[in-house]
Amino acid sequence: MTPKQSAKLVVIITFLAILAGFVLFNPRSIASSADKAPPRAPRDFTIETLDAGLKISWQENSEDDIFSYQIKLINSRDQSARTELVGRRSQALISNLENGVVYQVSLSALDRSLNSGEFTKPITIAPEKSQSPRQYHMSAWLTTNEDTVSARAAYENNRDLYDTVSPFWYNQEMDGALTTKGGARDAQLINDLRANKILVIPTITNNYNAGNKTGVMLANQTARERHLNEIINEATANNYDGIDLDYENVNPADKDGFTAFVKELAEKLHQRGKQIIVTSQAKRADGNNWPGVGAMDYSVLGQLVDEFRIMTYDFSRTNTAPGPIAPPDWILQATRYAKSRMPAEKVVIGLPFYGYDWCVSGNCKNSGIVWRRAQEIIDKRGAKVEWDSGGQEPWFLYLDDDYNTNVVYFQNARSLEAKIETVTKENVKGIVIWRLGSEDPQIFDVIRDSLGKRAEKVSGLLVKAGDRMVQLSWQSPVRVTASAYEVLVKNEGGEKTYNVGGETSLTVSELANDSAQEIKIRALDANGQEVASSQTITATPNDLDFPSAINDLKTEKVAADKIALSWSASFDNQSSGSAEKYEIRYSQSPLTAENFADAEIYPHSPKPAAGGQKEYWELRDLTPDTSFYVGIKSFDEAENISDLSNVINAKTIDIVPPAVPSQTKVTPLDSALRIEWSKSTAVDLTSYQVFYQQNELMVFAGQTNKENSSLVVSDLKNGENYDLFLSTNDDDGNQSERLAIGEFAPQKPNWLNKTSASLIEFFKPSERIAVWLLIIIVSAFCSITIINVGFRNYQTTSKTSWLLPRPVFFPFVQTSKTDSLFVRYSKEAPPAEIVKFSKKTMRKLDL
Repeated sequence: MTPKQSAKLVVIITFLAILAGFVLFNPRSIASSADKAPPRAPRDFTIETLDAGLKISWQENSEDDIFSYQIKLINSRDQSARTELVGRRSQALISNLENGVVYQVSLSALDRSLNSGEFTKPITIAPEKSQSPRQYHMSAWLTTNEDTVSARAAYENNRDLYDTVSPFWYNQEMDGALTTKGGARDAQLINDLRANKILVIPTITNNYNAGNKTGVMLANQTARERHLNEIINEATANNYDGIDLDYENVNPADKDGFTAFVKELAEKLHQRGKQIIVTSQAKRADGNNWPGVGAMDYSVLGQLVDEFRIMTYDFSRTNTAPGPIAPPDWILQATRYAKSRMPAEKVVIGLPFYGYDWCVSGNCKNSGIVWRRAQEIIDKRGAKVEWDSGGQEPWFLYLDDDYNTNVVYFQNARSLEAKIETVTKENVKGIVIWRLGSEDPQIFDVIRDSLGKRAEKVSGLLVKAGDRMVQLSWQSPVRVTASAYEVLVKNEGGEKTYNVGGETSLTVSELANDSAQEIKIRALDANGQEVASSQTITATPNDLDFPSAINDLKTEKVAADKIALSWSASFDNQSSGSAEKYEIRYSQSPLTAENFADAEIYPHSPKPAAGGQKEYWELRDLTPDTSFYVGIKSFDEAENISDLSNVINAKTIDIVPPAVPSQTKVTPLDSALRIEWSKSTAVDLTSYQVFYQQNELMVFAGQTNKENSSLVVSDLKNGENYDLFLSTNDDDGNQSERLAIGEFAPQKPNWLNKTSASLIEFFKPSERIAVWLLIIIVSAFCSITIINVGFRNYQTTSKTSWLLPRPVFFPFVQTSKTDSLFVRYSKEAPPAEIVKFSKKTMRKLDL
């Protein structure tokens, strides 16, 4: 075989294998065309809320042909729907859902014939993130000269998030002066922050220590004193809650001077009830000694300040190669180092809302970028966003208008969530954001969930809808103490409140089936005031509990046209109550769950008794001598159907006797009569019976099994007439009418009859015809031989031959009806003998 032929063969075999696999594993290929009955709706449909998902559980169906269960979800926000096949199981996790978005969820079963069962009534519920066991501190720097509009909007639209806001309002000057930036002392902003119980702690920056102005100020006592006093005066005059020192790139040589300055400032601020915050660049080890971190004595400063902010961003920046701005593993190292040098409750980790755009080829510049600008480039250039799995940040590549190649790393909700998760695991005070404005709007929901900033709620909901009831359970709020709970249930009949005390579960019963119930849970404190509540969920009670299957169906009695049955009555819901009705079906072929609906339905059924009680019923007007298969299904008031009962097989009684053979033969014997008949073709034949009648007295003469077809009636009187009768019996005891065969008389037989009778007795019926033919042939041969030899001797020898020693006399000749010649002759005197000659013999004799 050439390589080309081999390749063709491989292609053909591969194609056939794929085709075979499709046929074998395609559910339609194994579908039974006869099965048209859909599976039942699954029972015990239950939903539990998860973070961005739902846990769905149910009780598996009892049908053995279930192929898969299917879950249908409808997004209430946009009405989009999706259906997921989850296989043959009893629970499934549906993930990648939106927290806070309400979904309508329902469940059905699909069998191997692709019959889809009815979907359950939907439960309406929203995934939700479990509340953080604590609230983390949330701070943000608010710029007043960049993205001022979007920065202000980011604050105003999310006031519930912030514990501290630090507006960038002041500069540290080389002579110790405190100068202001644009928007400083904004009374409207200050009042708004205070109204929302947010600390106002403005930031003073040294503008990256341009000209070493911080070092110069620290070294000059006059400038140092001026700077201290102006900070205290500004904080006091404007009633700030404290001051944030963002002095970056301070030389390591000024470490002690900076520490002493912070100590003195902290004392003065604390005396006035105000806080001091120091902001530092990220440091991961004692050996880090470059400008900025080299001047920060973590151990001492950590004892002096109220809050120590670490700028864990700019891992990659405009003067480095492209890369993540704040990779979580780097944040983790910086956080753990800070915790090793100061109390964790003072550590606040800085996280970025921004990114960078690097020009990697061509004539362009590196620059910072915010989320909004990144989206504009993605949309305009059709850039494909990738995910840096190590740095946990999105990035993309694009060509600008001048065909320069650019790489962009930026922040979105996903990247920030990864960073916050790293921080919260270290149990530090919280985070601070650089900077508000033009960020991914979804980031704020991530912060609410991750830092425990949402309003206290009752979460961890579990909902199960059943027959006239809804079962509920929930988790207690994590940051407030609930002394009691109320469950509010609203339906078309009104609203009802259930007080459950300190319990965290409730079964609401006596509800109307198929009526939607809106449910909300309220947590109350010791004074009865609401301290938390759940989302509003909707569940619809419905009866999916099908009656129990009958498993003791049996036959009590069988007659020619009826079958008496008994069984234990079905329960309504497997263990209590009673079914609403029965459906009895019967067939002459075996019954199964698949073909039950095709069987004949019996038109009359009893009203079901209480579950477990004995039931008796008769199927009437049935065809005699017929085998029937009988099964029962039970129905409840909601038309739920039980599994098929055990199937019984019973045969109605045969009342039709087998036919009597019409061909009979009677042979008179000595003091006996032999009766022979043709065999009956009746399948259920068991025996034959012979009777005779004499002088009006009917006498049973004998019986033979169905294999025999003759009987000798003995002990009769020769010469007397007997009326003979024949009848048949079947395996159900049916006896046919007696067939009159005729009147016959026994007689003493001659030697020929005796011989015949002996032969008849000796040989089987099937052998007798062959024996008689053999006797006839032998007799004819012997007669012809004897006659030929005898007459030849008579003509050629003396008349005293051994065969005919004397002349033969022929007193008369007579022709029989068969054209044979009978000759009577005598040797000397009677008795006469008769010899029979055929025409052929006569010709030979010349007669």
